[in-house]
Amino acid sequence: MKDILSQTISLAAIYQSCYIVKKVAWHGEFDENHLTILINSLFINNPTSMNDIYTDTKKLSVGLNSLKNQLTGINKDHEIYNYFSSLLNLSRSLEKNVKVITNIQEGLSLLKDSFSNNQINIDDKSTKIANLYISTLSKIEPRIIVSGDNKYLKNPMIASKIRTSLFTGLRSVFLWKEFGGSKIKNFFFKSKILLEINRILAV
Repeated sequence: MKDILSQTISLAAIYQSCYIVKKVAWHGEFDENHLTILINSLFINNPTSMNDIYTDTKKLSVGLNSLKNQLTGINKDHEIYNYFSSLLNLSRSLEKNVKVITNIQEGLSLLKDSFSNNQINIDDKSTKIANLYISTLSKIEPRIIVSGDNKYLKNPMIASKIRTSLFTGLRSVFLWKEFGGSKIKNFFFKSKILLEINRILAV
């Protein structure tokens, strides 16, 4: 499982979550498909391949392009990179907190059952995931500070989308690490990651 393709896709998922956070916080808008594929990844346990987690990589196009920009330095977005770094820091703190990890696992198990109803929409899903974020991840330092337009940041539904995106981003960080990803590998294998990005986007 520790291959460049898996690392690239999971890394793109992290960047997609960070992109959504920025987009929602500043403009109050997002593409439902881009968030839905990230939400679905929360409920895939013990994956054997990336296909188990992301069945349609085309829906990660925003994350793939954002990652490509970061690696090439073209249109590099410092705000998105800051969110990426913040998620990495949060993941390290979470790894040391067994109690919160257990609470998250139990919470996701309950959500998975409630999400099995196809009638539940993305707003309801975001609200439930955001509530789990508040009761677990928001208790851990360092807390992630989100920049944006106050008229959106103060909107409860927008705030739920932001927390949901961060939650899914953290999930993707752990997937990325599971597949052998690290910041040092991003540096040394940048050209190989870029080849995978271009190959996926060209399909």
